[in-house]
Amino acid sequence: MRAIEATKFPVQQMVTHTFQLDETENCIRAVGGEIAGLYPVKAVIKP
Repeated sequence: MRAIEATKFPVQQMVTHTFQLDETENCIRAVGGEIAGLYPVKAVIKP
């Protein structure tokens, strides 16, 4: 975290997919490559 803060790297721009809390299973499956056509680099689950 200190390295990110020191460089001011925009980590928010790395997020490619955002899922709602009730979509947690789909998020996990997508990250695991189980959903065709959905290839997240970095996924976030929002409560």
